[in-house]
Amino acid sequence: MVPSDNFVHEACVASSVSDRLRSLLLGENDDAGALVAGDVPVEFRVYPVGGSMDWHKDVALYTKPQYEIVFTVTNTSDSTTEWEDERTGMRYGGWTEPNSVIIVRADGAPHRVTGVTRGERSIIKFVLTQTLEKTDDFFDNLLIYT
Repeated sequence: MVPSDNFVHEACVASSVSDRLRSLLLGENDDAGALVAGDVPVEFRVYPVGGSMDWHKDVALYTKPQYEIVFTVTNTSDSTTEWEDERTGMRYGGWTEPNSVIIVRADGAPHRVTGVTRGERSIIKFVLTQTLEKTDDFFDNLLIYT
């Protein structure tokens, strides 16, 4: 977890970041409301050789499913990020370039990170949401964040 007084955390929860991402994700729809930082920690993750994440959907922690933002910091790995269009069954993906972002809506597209067989990948992950009203799954997942 990235400490809340760290500049990385402060950058992830900055209103300028949430405002820009809101315009990209929600457009000019004034009824959509603002995007705010979720009350889960900003995470720094490293995927070394052997690291992976199997197919899954992110759990909706809020009554309006959150957006999970994954910023690739470094990537010397051969790992790829893949996702599936559930309507067509088509799978997409590729290698994530350093300084790139992938945004996943919770309870949305199934996705995975393929296994690292060489190199390493590091990411910053944070959550933006339209509401802080929590689902039962938020409380069921509290132990992950402690």
